[in-house]
Amino acid sequence: MTKIIIDTNVFVYDPGCVKKFNNSEIYVPLCILEELDKTKKYFDEAARNAQIAIKKLETFKTDLEKCNVGDRVQVKVSIRDGAYIYFTSDPIVKDGVENSVDNKIIKLATDLKKEGGEVIVISRDVNVRLKCTLFGIESDDYTKDSLVEEPTLIYSGMTKSEVEPEIINQLFENGNLSYDGRFPNEMFLLKADRQSAVGRYLKSGVIKPIKEKEMWGLRPRNVEQLAAMDVLSDALVQLVTLIGKAGCGKTILALASGLEQVLSSKKYDKLIVTRPIEPMGRDLGYLPGDIEEKMSPWMGAINDNLEVLFDKSLSALDEYRNRGIIQVEPLTYIRGRSIPGSFIIIDEAQNLSPGQVKTIITRVGEGTKIVLTGDIEQIDSPYFDFSNNGLTCIVEKFKDYAISGHITLMKGERSELATLAAKIL
Repeated sequence: MTKIIIDTNVFVYDPGCVKKFNNSEIYVPLCILEELDKTKKYFDEAARNAQIAIKKLETFKTDLEKCNVGDRVQVKVSIRDGAYIYFTSDPIVKDGVENSVDNKIIKLATDLKKEGGEVIVISRDVNVRLKCTLFGIESDDYTKDSLVEEPTLIYSGMTKSEVEPEIINQLFENGNLSYDGRFPNEMFLLKADRQSAVGRYLKSGVIKPIKEKEMWGLRPRNVEQLAAMDVLSDALVQLVTLIGKAGCGKTILALASGLEQVLSSKKYDKLIVTRPIEPMGRDLGYLPGDIEEKMSPWMGAINDNLEVLFDKSLSALDEYRNRGIIQVEPLTYIRGRSIPGSFIIIDEAQNLSPGQVKTIITRVGEGTKIVLTGDIEQIDSPYFDFSNNGLTCIVEKFKDYAISGHITLMKGERSELATLAAKIL
């Protein structure tokens, strides 16, 4: 039976991780419990997950079998058929070696290996896994939420196809084109010699041509922006995700669409804009002022874009804010709310966990549209990568549903310098 040591960062990432390993003996040393205890004292997502992990571990305290193994004291608990958990005291690290949690984990793995059987350390910390390699211990990342193997495999929302000229003619003459698409609201860029057309695949089995439109004075500068504007303006598409590098226009497109539909066409009552703060969920009371003033340091990019869209009418922008039509909402306090009739933008969503994104989307009430934007190449959280962050999770899990739409924006439009920097740095 495989012996598995689970690192603290795995419990913080997925509090229910012990149930994901079948036919295994899971070892939880005292140092891991102590780290979880320290982590739970804060007010962020990691603290909440640490508290949940401890409570889940507490449920495994019945039918204990206590024994001594060398210099360790450990307790064996059956968590289900074919799987056991061992709560164990910390191994003694030899003199001259730092008595750190990482070294205690490696020492425990070394001792277990000497006792016989396969031993694996599961950690999201690359450095721990490298240390394991040095000591000949097998290690692995925790990939429960890894949906794709590389960034290029993430659903892009657009397919480019070479077609005959008459296909494009038929699309414009009939207003639609029978086509066997894969996903609802998938965009198709059809090319034939010097002709080209962009269409959106509908659930009814046809492609509908997309026409260029203006939103709050903004016009698309490339094909992906054209496609993004189309799904952003469709009220039937209640969830939109936009992925792209810095300067591709994802945030300003979402804001322009929100302003157009809140202030001009009045499809929605208010525009709510927010983004994760680092660390996520910290108490904002350390900063002076009201909520909007507290959020100001984190919302600089949003405010810059709003000022560009309002041009010289900043007094009008301030008026809409004062009336609550344009709101700045911290994600810290969104849990437990119900938000109807709103256009919601979550910027920098790549720094959210799948659980946090679930919390946000489940707050959506009737008549609300939610847009998530982000760059999966700029993830600040140590717990996520391109494959398991909340934004990628939503893109991959919602692509089969007509209620959602996604576009990956490829071309930078901020400036020549910004585009080059995003490409080569």
